[in-house]
Amino acid sequence: MPADSIRLNDIARETGLGVGTVYRHFPTVIALLEALNLDALAELADRAHEVAASESPGAAFVELVKRGAELQIARDGLKEVLISDDVSAEVRDLRDSFRRSATIGLAAAVAEGRVRSDITLEQIQRLVCGVEYAVRLGDGLDRPLLLDVMIAGLEGARR
Repeated sequence: MPADSIRLNDIARETGLGVGTVYRHFPTVIALLEALNLDALAELADRAHEVAASESPGAAFVELVKRGAELQIARDGLKEVLISDDVSAEVRDLRDSFRRSATIGLAAAVAEGRVRSDITLEQIQRLVCGVEYAVRLGDGLDRPLLLDVMIAGLEGARR
């Protein structure tokens, strides 16, 4: 669900809460999305740290990308939390930590020949966003296929 399609006033009305109550807890839509997705972002950061410290970071990095895509498909608003400039310091720190560790994992995956050498972490994030969008356009039954195609593309140098 894109952040620009969420209206806090609508949420207040649908939940029976006062508008002031909703805005007091979530002054912006991004603040609401952060609250809904902080655990998913923490999971990604933890997994990225594990990748960076792994005995086989290349294989672990591929699994991280797949898990990140699965989470982004399953969790409305996670994409916005990952790419928005207007996030809390807590989310920014977690996201930066995730990116640092994921960058180490990507470099290792490239060095191990598990991931093609001509792709960046930012391009992978955009690719994941594209797969998320493609899955949401349909009935979701093709999610495994689309994830496999994405992973095969990342591993293009090996094939």
